[in-house]
Amino acid sequence: MKHLLTIALILIAILFHDPSRAVEFAIATGTANTSTGNTDYTVSGFGTPACAMIFATYGTANGTAVNHGGVAIGATDGTNHRSLMGASEDGAATTDTGGAQNTADAFRMVSPTTQSSTDGTATGSLITDGLRLNATDAFAAAYQVKVLLIGGAGVTGCNVGSVDTNATINTATTVSTVGFESDLILFWSLSD
Repeated sequence: MKHLLTIALILIAILFHDPSRAVEFAIATGTANTSTGNTDYTVSGFGTPACAMIFATYGTANGTAVNHGGVAIGATDGTNHRSLMGASEDGAATTDTGGAQNTADAFRMVSPTTQSSTDGTATGSLITDGLRLNATDAFAAAYQVKVLLIGGAGVTGCNVGSVDTNATINTATTVSTVGFESDLILFWSLSD
């Protein structure tokens, strides 16, 4: 998880090396809300982001191993939300894997033992210096949450969306719903 985020940040830094683009990134940390309601993830002085990405695993403390494998990735532009999580139960059949994805929330966890069961969801809103996640379904544990804030004067647009890819190998999928010509597209997918 840490390496995936590091690679993504290095790639983004390379793509936006031009100082005139003035894109800013910051990582806010916290824990998932074990009740319903709001939790803010902020970095002082960042300003209001254009969009944000949310990352989590089943970990509840940094540097401490936990049972089961899973990674959750979500995003919001303040209006549109997308989330997914893939999971695998420890010590179970190789088919005991799965996940869930949703276009109505920015952050979603699934049960490690029944991967199609939701273990917490939240929508997101962009606020001064960060992201506010509103847990509409309480999370089962205080999972460690990392939020990548994306903003700065060089970001003139940010759009979170989804697309159904083609089921045929080597067949292109055209994406025309962004609404502007993008300099960078981040894409992730879930398949079990």
